[in-house]
Amino acid sequence: MHREDMMQFVYMPRYYNIEYQNDFWNGLSKAEVLSFILDKLEIGNDPYVKVMRQKNDPRNQQKLFDAITKRKTPCLEQLTKCSNRMAVIHEELGPWAANSFLTRCMKQLRDKYSNSPETNWTDWDREDHLYITSVLSQVTPSNLDEYLDVEPNEVSTKVNKLIDFLENEHVNGSIGIIFARERSTVVMLTHLLSLHPRTKHIGTIAFLGSSSFASRKSDITELHNTKAQMTALDDLRNGKKNLIIATSVLEEGIDVPACDLVICFDFPQNLRSFIQRRGRARKKGSKFALFVDIQDHAAISTLKAVEETMKGLYLENERTLEELQLLEEAEEDGYDGFRIKSTGALLTLSNARNHLSHFCGILACEYADTEPTFMVQGDELSGLSAKVILPNFFEPRLREFRGISTWRTERMAKRDAAFQAYVALYKAGLVNDYLMPINHRENSADDVGSMERPSFANVSDIFDPWATVANQWQKATELYQSVIEISTDSQVISPMLMVLPVGLPCDISFRLFWDENTTFLVSATRTTQKFAAELVSLAADTTSILLSSLFSQKMMPGKLDFSWLFLPRMDLIESSIKEWCKSVRGKIFLNDIEKDSTALKALGLVRRIDNRSRPFTFEDLVWKYIENEATDGANVNEEDTASCEVLHVEGKVWPKRTDFLHPVANLDTSKMHHTAKCFHPASECTIDKLPIQYTRFTLFIPCLIHNIEKTLIADELARTILRPVKFSDLSLVLTAISSSVAREASNYQRLEFLGDSLLKLYTSIELAAKNLQWPEGLLTSRKSHVVSNSHLAKAATETGLDRFILTKPFSGAKWRPSYNTDHVHAGDEEGSPRVMSTKVLADVVEALIGAANIDGADEKTLDCLKVFLPEINWSPLDESVGLLYRNATDSGDEYSMVLPEIEELLGYTFTKKSLVLAALTHPSSTTSRHSYQRLEFIGDSVLDIIVVQALFGSPREFAHYNMHLMRTALVNADFLAFLCMNVYVEKDRGEAVENIKKKVKIEMTKRKSHLWGFMKHSQSWDIVHAQNSAIKQHEELQEEINERLNSSQSYPWTLLCRLDAAKFFSDIIESILGAIFIDSQGSMSACEAFLERIGLMRYVRRVLSENIDFMHPKQRLGHLANALSVRYETKQTLESEARRWECTVRVGDEEIVRVGDGISNIEAETRAAEAAVAVLRTRECRNESQMPDDGMSE
Repeated sequence: MHREDMMQFVYMPRYYNIEYQNDFWNGLSKAEVLSFILDKLEIGNDPYVKVMRQKNDPRNQQKLFDAITKRKTPCLEQLTKCSNRMAVIHEELGPWAANSFLTRCMKQLRDKYSNSPETNWTDWDREDHLYITSVLSQVTPSNLDEYLDVEPNEVSTKVNKLIDFLENEHVNGSIGIIFARERSTVVMLTHLLSLHPRTKHIGTIAFLGSSSFASRKSDITELHNTKAQMTALDDLRNGKKNLIIATSVLEEGIDVPACDLVICFDFPQNLRSFIQRRGRARKKGSKFALFVDIQDHAAISTLKAVEETMKGLYLENERTLEELQLLEEAEEDGYDGFRIKSTGALLTLSNARNHLSHFCGILACEYADTEPTFMVQGDELSGLSAKVILPNFFEPRLREFRGISTWRTERMAKRDAAFQAYVALYKAGLVNDYLMPINHRENSADDVGSMERPSFANVSDIFDPWATVANQWQKATELYQSVIEISTDSQVISPMLMVLPVGLPCDISFRLFWDENTTFLVSATRTTQKFAAELVSLAADTTSILLSSLFSQKMMPGKLDFSWLFLPRMDLIESSIKEWCKSVRGKIFLNDIEKDSTALKALGLVRRIDNRSRPFTFEDLVWKYIENEATDGANVNEEDTASCEVLHVEGKVWPKRTDFLHPVANLDTSKMHHTAKCFHPASECTIDKLPIQYTRFTLFIPCLIHNIEKTLIADELARTILRPVKFSDLSLVLTAISSSVAREASNYQRLEFLGDSLLKLYTSIELAAKNLQWPEGLLTSRKSHVVSNSHLAKAATETGLDRFILTKPFSGAKWRPSYNTDHVHAGDEEGSPRVMSTKVLADVVEALIGAANIDGADEKTLDCLKVFLPEINWSPLDESVGLLYRNATDSGDEYSMVLPEIEELLGYTFTKKSLVLAALTHPSSTTSRHSYQRLEFIGDSVLDIIVVQALFGSPREFAHYNMHLMRTALVNADFLAFLCMNVYVEKDRGEAVENIKKKVKIEMTKRKSHLWGFMKHSQSWDIVHAQNSAIKQHEELQEEINERLNSSQSYPWTLLCRLDAAKFFSDIIESILGAIFIDSQGSMSACEAFLERIGLMRYVRRVLSENIDFMHPKQRLGHLANALSVRYETKQTLESEARRWECTVRVGDEEIVRVGDGISNIEAETRAAEAAVAVLRTRECRNESQMPDDGMSE
């Protein structure tokens, strides 16, 4: 131990000798009664004797003779052991504890009989069980439950002295250990203190160790639950328990928190045990107590001798510590610090250790010690020097550093080593100019936003393409025309021409929804013909005629400078256009024309002269009586209307609806698309000369212009900001900038799902390749910043992308014709800023990355990344992977014996053997090679892109929210851990076996080598416990989970959660995937082959072909609860002396369900949510079945 450690952690405890004397109890104890009964038992009734009497061979007859003469049978051994342990407990703890021990033994026997099938019994059969029970029942009460867990009454003087001492010395915050000799004493003393009114507030737990526990399973006196062993030390460390009662197993070899109270309930058997127990009391102000029987003169003599020896040692220790204190307080001149000129930051010997500890602390990893380890060499004469060893998550080259000087004090030697280490980390690029880890940013407002991203931001108004068009009208030398075609399966509207001063960037097509049954297909196709400039004024006339038929109230009187022009497809000469305009202008009064239905069908809309009703299309002329209603407001003579028929116009009402881009709402209350039959007197109507086909085209102009507008917006974006990407498919850009609130035919969400994963992959590979010495913690921190929504939102606004994002849904009701003069004047003014979700800004960036990948694979993906994230020096993916490949060494000699087995297990042969070794090295390992963290960092993104591309590329074109659910199910840690535990190879193994004739022969057996078993780690108790615990759960749940994964239509969230697997199980899968990705130099097929081998791709195929419910139970419960709040009330419980979790689910104020026996709080909540979902669904079904058939309530 170093001087500094001794001065800081070695304290002398205060001693207490607690004297007691044994009690004398009146009457026979139950232990004595049981011993008397055993002495009088008729041996011939013993099951073992009965069985032996039926066997006549000499060997068994000898066994029978020995059993009778020695009174030694399996049943008698168990009963005798029970009697002996009762006697010890009676003497040590008192009658209550002895009687309680017997009652608990009997209950354990009863529970075993009632709960376990006979096939599970060990060591004795049913007859043995009944025989033992019959004997013990003679000294135990018939109703056991009444005597269990009752408050202790008759306890020994020794126990009372212990309780007195605990009341006085075990204060809040104390951590204590009580050592007792016998296992049964430990169990019953724990039980007693947990029930006694003066000590039940103390969190008490027993610890017995686990050696030879298998041989104790059939021992009727073994009451301690082995499950409690798994959590006892954890509970003590995290403060859930603060007093542990143990046998000598806790004296050494097990990591126990420093205690301030150690009690020897039984006198130590030797000096070594005494010293080890005393060593547990190493906190400042600790107390060490010894119970001494005043009648045990030998123990008293030994204690006095030990006390004298220890006093001498402590006095010497105190003198040594004082000398060390003086030495370490001595002032020594250090050397100059290390100053950063750009910031003025100064590293000194005084602050170097704090800096180094802080750096290591932010890279914390489960089960790994993150503190730097210092080793001091030399002595006071030659001088002291130190080296520091950094945790395993640093590169091997950055893991060990030595001080450059010798010193008189260890303090300065350690500071020297820490100083050299931190300077080296700075030179390696891991520390910034502020002497902080590089992921710590002092002056970046962007990073503040990363922590607390605002939900909304003020952004620029949407880009107005018509301002550009208006300017082009003034200076255009060429005019472009496109053909507009509108059709359904059964009808075609005459093609029209559209004229613009700019060419359409691409052909456009979209659908229009006339009603529930009719859909029009619209296409705008570019032509090579140019429109003559001298015909523009005539085209403006045709446009005005068209618009006036439906939108006259929305037009500006006398203005003809439309942003776009429409005219029929005809001979584009002046005379033809003028003739068409002349033929379609005006209207005809229906009472002035011949009654020719065929001719009228070629005309346009029919309108009432008084405009009291909506216009309608002409279908026929019919004679009918006038309805008894004054349609024009005049009084109608009922006799006249009844006496003669009047000519009526029959038609269909023209729809009021102007938005045909969205399917109609299929509701009875929706009248916007109503086209019912109507009849009006011909004398009260006019008919437009403009043919109905042109009117219908005009009705669709707002929808057409909206689609052209957004195409021009996308084109402007592609030609400006995204020019380096060179998009060939403009529809991808248009989809990527269309937010869901804009309600366009397609939106960015699927592309964003793909782009998010691509960004994660490219960023991970780029950072890992360009920063080969960065630990995973720094890589993760930097990646999180790069891909954060706040950073991407900022990139969107800095590049000007926000001007092109579509957020306003189309509304035909608010549509107005567009005039050039309006846009020319408005073009000089900045539009009103918009408020936009920052998540939308970030999502559009990711959507464009996804669009670039579809349009041009890796090349265009990289170009798009350079546009939005120029601060990163992006390299092609294959170059970055090549850099990682070349950085890996070929060496694998230290594991050459097991490498072939590992590679067989993985189904992949490595070129760079160091990669697979690193992939199986936990950060807690003290080996000099890399740990798996950097590879897991890479493998995480590789796994994500493989799953995402499989989901995105499915012909079923899953909605984005379904893909999110699927991805979560396919890459979550519990699922990967389950797959990891499934992976093994089976090998033949020869075992030497001795037969009856004492000859040794080799028997071949099968041995399973599991993937997780090859993980190299520190062999800490915590990791081993985590492995054993998860594997035990896996053995119990594997069959059921596999069945659910193979055939169930719902994902087994709860079962996977119950595995309670440590993160390193899933980390192994991802680190191996990262190793294969690098070793295969970026081959996704090699990675997919590994995922196929472990079963993940097989499940992906099932996901793609079947309809599986992936919604998590907690999410499903939230949906079922609607507006009501859902609360999970989770607490820890103790069941069979093992830590468990209980969860109550409340929806609103109602308790829906309560579940217990949870492996963890997360598992308990998940299972409770699943149970609550079942309850609410049952209620729904019951309510539906009770509804009256006619839908009427009484």
